[in-house]
Amino acid sequence: MKTSKKEYIYVCISILSNRVAEISATSEKQAKYLFKKYNEYNADIVKGPFLKVQESLNDVEIIFSSRTIKGKYKGWEVSARILQKPENYCFLFFEKKIDDCPKPKNNLVELQEIEVL
Repeated sequence: MKTSKKEYIYVCISILSNRVAEISATSEKQAKYLFKKYNEYNADIVKGPFLKVQESLNDVEIIFSSRTIKGKYKGWEVSARILQKPENYCFLFFEKKIDDCPKPKNNLVELQEIEVL
């Protein structure tokens, strides 16, 4: 029987540079270190650990705008960072569970899917 090792990732974000980077690391400390090593500045936000799935944030060019909204998404209160690229999308930070819904796996969603508070 074939067993596969689960891989976890941390998402590091630098808002000042409008840059997001997916860092595969075993700890938050290692993720911060790797982000600084490869980008020459510290990450403003580090989230995780998340179970890595096939689709990667590296597959999409992401450029953040300076706008953030509070809203609801699939039973969760979220902070949504509006993106310049791709247009009409936002990057979600899940803050509080409202319903008995599992946490959605996708952080990159269309803006119209957010119920603004």
